[in-house]
Amino acid sequence: MNTYNVTEIPFNIEAEQCAIGSVMIHNDALRSCSFLKPGDFYRDAHKTMWEAILDLDAHGTAIDFVTLTDWLETRDRLKELPDSFAYISRVAIAIPTAAHA
Repeated sequence: MNTYNVTEIPFNIEAEQCAIGSVMIHNDALRSCSFLKPGDFYRDAHKTMWEAILDLDAHGTAIDFVTLTDWLETRDRLKELPDSFAYISRVAIAIPTAAHA
């Protein structure tokens, strides 16, 4: 008999990475994901990255590897990501196209 923990919220790490990576590839993909808030993400690193993405967008800054890492670095938030720079790179290159954002 299977027992399920009904208090655990369903999540999909790959979908979270898809949203973040899509925006990094093509900033207009953010419009398709505009309903997402940092708290909607399960992984803390993704919450932090999405917060950075929303702030960069609010300030009219292009969102890419350089601007995202700079935002995280200047706010001393890079340490919140596992493997910091490498993790951001993996998320960015894991998505071949932003078409499915």
